[in-house]
Amino acid sequence: MADPRGHRLPRHVEGDLGRPAHRAGPRRQQDLDGYGNGDHGVPRGREHELARILSAFKAAGVRNVVWITADVHFTAAHRFDPADAAYTDFDPFWEFISGPLAACAFGTKAPDRTFGATQLYVKGNTVDHRRAPRPDQTYVGWGEIDADGRLRVELRDAAGTVLWSVDLEPEDPVTPAA
Repeated sequence: MADPRGHRLPRHVEGDLGRPAHRAGPRRQQDLDGYGNGDHGVPRGREHELARILSAFKAAGVRNVVWITADVHFTAAHRFDPADAAYTDFDPFWEFISGPLAACAFGTKAPDRTFGATQLYVKGNTVDHRRAPRPDQTYVGWGEIDADGRLRVELRDAAGTVLWSVDLEPEDPVTPAA
């Protein structure tokens, strides 16, 4: 099997390609949208890439990590916590998903639990078929950081209705071990 540029992929990667970090369930081998492979176990395939990034953040004392994801065709809020994960060498982080504004929503799936994902909110298409974009089925995310470092995130529909929100207090930075 080859990647989109025609480079041959290592054999151990071929069966492990998946969707965004939060996605579980069946996927095509050509699907290179994200990390999650749906087995909820130790990192395999592309999940190793995310594991290395998260471990490097932890080793460097990087905290308050927030992933902002779009063009997944639904909206969701996920909290990732090593206390609930198969892979534990990282600090907790958030992922917010919203979009796109100009296309139909797709269905949603439960998150892959390799990195301890908890789905706190999700909304997508509730019917078996795709349909033209509708204000209640297209999504946008909004965020604001105040002077004290507090992050407010709102997941909204195209009409601007707030569907879900959270205020995140910043955690103190950690000084990495020398």
